[in-house]
Amino acid sequence: MSVVHPEIDPFFSITEIEPSRHQELRKDNDNVITENIKLEAENIKLKQSLEEHESRFMKLEQNDKNTAVENAELKARVTKLERKQSHTDDAKEVLARNALRI
Repeated sequence: MSVVHPEIDPFFSITEIEPSRHQELRKDNDNVITENIKLEAENIKLKQSLEEHESRFMKLEQNDKNTAVENAELKARVTKLERKQSHTDDAKEVLARNALRI
C-alpha cells in the first residue's frame, strides 16, 4: 500500500489519516488559526493607526496652507509699510532740504 498525502491527492479522505498524524494536523491547524487571529488583530490596530496618521497629516497640510496664506498676507503688509516708510523718509528729506534753503 502506498502512502497518500492529503496535500497531493484532492480526493484523500480524512478517515485515511493515522490518528497521530490527524492530531498533529489539527494542532498545526489550531496554531495557524491562532496566528491568523493575532495577525488580524494587529492588522486592525495598524489600520486604525494609519487612519489616525492620515487624519493628522491632513490637518497638518491644512495648517501649512493656512500658514502660507498668512505669511503671504504679512509679507504684503510689510512691503506696503516699507513703501510707506520710504515715501515718508523721502518727504522728510525734501522738507529738510526746503527748510535749509529758507
